[in-house]
Amino acid sequence: MQKKWPQIIKIEWLAAILFTLIFMIACGNSETREDAKTPGSREPLRPEIAKGLKFLREDNYEEAMRTIFAVIAKNQDDTEALSLMSYIYVKQDRLADAHSLAKRSLELDPDQAMPYVVQARVNFQTSHFSKALDLARKALLIDPETPLAYRVIGEVYLRQGLNQDALAVLKEAVKLKPNDPEIANLLGSGFIKAKQFKKALPVLLKAQEIDPDLPGVHFNLALVYAHLQNGQKAIRHISRAELLYTQAENKPWVGKTRDVRRVIAKKFKFTPDDVTS
Repeated sequence: MQKKWPQIIKIEWLAAILFTLIFMIACGNSETREDAKTPGSREPLRPEIAKGLKFLREDNYEEAMRTIFAVIAKNQDDTEALSLMSYIYVKQDRLADAHSLAKRSLELDPDQAMPYVVQARVNFQTSHFSKALDLARKALLIDPETPLAYRVIGEVYLRQGLNQDALAVLKEAVKLKPNDPEIANLLGSGFIKAKQFKKALPVLLKAQEIDPDLPGVHFNLALVYAHLQNGQKAIRHISRAELLYTQAENKPWVGKTRDVRRVIAKKFKFTPDDVTS
């Protein structure tokens, strides 16, 4: 038995490293899909707003901004346009501008859910988690069917290690927006952090079906397959994640995927040829 100890210790060491890397799970660093209505609203859209939202859905921020700016130029107190523009700014990581427009929209009409969601997102991305929770909850008081508010709350809980609470609210977000791959990916992240890998798998496969080019989904699938002892699928998905992050010029996540790829390769004793193929 003593002769086997070094090998057992090595395997356990690699497993520990792989599980540690779970806490680098992607939680929304890619763009979400939009539905046919203003985010946070179930009201029918005006043609100009619908056009701007269509550009946003296509990740064409320049045209989205141009379209919504035209609406605001006609009426600087157009709360719907101000709200949508603040959301576009969030997508561009222009957090100060997003917060400013959301605040202006709420001053004109405090009974809107979306500006609160925007402010919640800004506070989440600047690590003001308590404030983010308060604002997201205000959005839900106005409109209990605002999936992006549930998403923010779920992301905060994931950051705080409240995995079961995160799962509960992210499940609600998925119910409200079942075709959003980012929200599905976050739910998958919650299952992974709760060590419920078999439950994570179908959720992540659904997210991949909706958007096969979302790098965070492939990152999470790699972690799941590694823990389910499917090395071939694990290395394939982590390699796909690395390629997509490289194409997006997301250097921090390129580095993280490479770290995970090396651990997976060691765990399953892949050769360099196995990894590249």
